[in-house]
Amino acid sequence: MFVGVDLVKIARWERILEKFPRRTEKIFTEEEIAHCEKKGKKRAESYAALWGAREAAGKALGIGIFGSAWQDAYVTWGEWGQPELHLAGTFAKRAEELGITEMSISISHEEEMAITVVVMAADESRSLDLEAMKSYGFPEAVLMENAGSDVVSLIQPEIDWKGKSVVVVCGTGNNGGDGFVIARYLCALTASVAVLLCGNEA
Repeated sequence: MFVGVDLVKIARWERILEKFPRRTEKIFTEEEIAHCEKKGKKRAESYAALWGAREAAGKALGIGIFGSAWQDAYVTWGEWGQPELHLAGTFAKRAEELGITEMSISISHEEEMAITVVVMAADESRSLDLEAMKSYGFPEAVLMENAGSDVVSLIQPEIDWKGKSVVVVCGTGNNGGDGFVIARYLCALTASVAVLLCGNEA
């Protein structure tokens, strides 16, 4: 589990809105701006909290906000008014690396301060990979090699792979790396293998 918390002084955003009113257009989405502007005189507390969402998301991901775009984290609101966090760009890439599968965000403000809390949960297998790399020094390539070879050891006895046509579908994340390892092992078993790589263009 990954947690990020950020406290923001509402007065700071009152000053920003007074001196640089167009800055909100660079930082926040149209939906976020509309949400804040509906608050009238209290709009600064909402802007402060949404800025905190970006800071808290960066902290949860362990990379902060530097090197990311302003809208790499942004908030929408659900049917009952609950905030929902979304990631893009650098933040989305980091979340994929960590195996993030769930995210929650809580926003509150009281008098002079706004607070935002972000909680992210990772796929357990990815968490184990990270622990193996951090605590035991296993290179990520070794983990992918082991995962791929283990898959092939399980499926090898089920089929005579010689001359069989196989398509291995891979994404662009770490599981995709496992897929390439599987493809290589199946080639060694004299299967006819094609790899289909699915992902967004760089």
